[in-house]
Amino acid sequence: MDASGRLKADVERWLVQRSYRPREAGGELFKFVVDDTGRFGNRLVAFGPRGQPGVLVVGALCPLGMRQNARYARFTGAEAAAFASRLRQFCGTVRAVHRVHEEPDGRVIVGVYIVLDGKGGMRHDAVTDAAERAVRMGEETSEWLAKAI
Repeated sequence: MDASGRLKADVERWLVQRSYRPREAGGELFKFVVDDTGRFGNRLVAFGPRGQPGVLVVGALCPLGMRQNARYARFTGAEAAAFASRLRQFCGTVRAVHRVHEEPDGRVIVGVYIVLDGKGGMRHDAVTDAAERAVRMGEETSEWLAKAI
């Protein structure tokens, strides 16, 4: 088994040990999704990006509510830039990498991520701590989004 296959098996096992129920999803070297984590029901994701062996990304996907989606869709260029700036500042305070995903059906999802590299080897405690931290960051981000939009 190669290094990415070993990392995939380890991550899946560690998520199961923490009572998460991961399901595999495509699109990356490997990707696991755990539905309904935390108070807001955000999705937890853990994946190995293509072209970056030894890197693991753990994050939370925070969907906007229906009213927030409608408000976001009506943003002008200046409002969108102001929101992006405030989101960047907020994610800096929680030490997260962020990305705004716009789904084909018009829904907007804000992803907050923690990037782990394999320099010291992927350890059980580092990955599970990152998963728990991602859930907390997702909750904080959902609260912030409710106030910001």
